[in-house]
Amino acid sequence: MTNPKIFISIACFSDPDVVDTVEDALAQAAKPERLTFGICLQALSHDESYETLSELSQVRLDRIPVEEARGPIYARSRCEALMEDEDYFLQLDCHSRFYKGWDEILIEELQSALALNERAVISHYPINIKNMTSEQHAPLIGHVNRYRQVDADAIKSHGSLVSLPEVPIVSFGISAAMLFMRSEDRRAFPYDPEFDFGLHSEEQVLYAVRLWTHGYDIFCPTRHAVATDYAGSRDRIPDEAKRISNSNRTGWPEASSLIFLALNGGLKLANSYIKHPWGQNIT
Repeated sequence: MTNPKIFISIACFSDPDVVDTVEDALAQAAKPERLTFGICLQALSHDESYETLSELSQVRLDRIPVEEARGPIYARSRCEALMEDEDYFLQLDCHSRFYKGWDEILIEELQSALALNERAVISHYPINIKNMTSEQHAPLIGHVNRYRQVDADAIKSHGSLVSLPEVPIVSFGISAAMLFMRSEDRRAFPYDPEFDFGLHSEEQVLYAVRLWTHGYDIFCPTRHAVATDYAGSRDRIPDEAKRISNSNRTGWPEASSLIFLALNGGLKLANSYIKHPWGQNIT
């Protein structure tokens, strides 16, 4: 591929920062013409904060009212439906920023990981936007390297800052805020739109299990490419949108209980397959 194309999946729930995310991705890319954005925008019908997105030729926009929002997995599945002939797939949060040449960095990092396992994806916890220029944080990267909660009704992955590795290193899971892979692999393992609000906390674990049980490894890269906002995004969401979302989520724990049991069984299968130890035993 002489000039491979990248599809960027962004699920946005009423966060106007998505506009700055798209503009910064274009501004910092080595080859902005290779980028296409697939955005599922869940916003109030009268909110005009997102008009710029409709004016950008490289944005494919799927806008739905907040009343129809069903959580991040549902939104990301709608993003995927916008993908066409792009070569690579990047999943991001709607409040992200980018390092110069980030597109080339991710392609090179994935190629390095594919040299270690022909079935590989790149994922890690991105650096906080506020630390992008910090000399203290520059040599560190967020590695998904353990599980902080494993119990009857929740499984949550976690990580820590580690020194930038010399080669991509295997991770214990994915980060939904930065996942880079070949588009053909994403088409083979899309998100299921029926997994709605109830799997919000388990989204990352669920997708990691699907990859592991098909022979994939998840690698932490050796360089920073993307940053995200870990604290301020919820403050930008209008109160009206929050109220609607909370109302729609009523009863979600009960609705997801059977799905969670299946997920827990998948973790046991993954535990017997993967080649590296778990942060905790799955019982």
